[in-house]
Amino acid sequence: CRLARGIEYCITDRSIDMRISSLRKKFSKAHIHTATIKTIRHHGYMLTGK
Repeated sequence: CRLARGIEYCITDRSIDMRISSLRKKFSKAHIHTATIKTIRHHGYMLTGK
């Protein structure tokens, strides 16, 4: 486990993945296609605009 923002977390923690999934669903429901969340393997996520 590591310390980030003063909070201990484990790399196996999926809370970020679940937040990203939720945001993607909200974008889809709102028909927002000008912004997407791209997964950068082994690094994280990137918000991109078209």
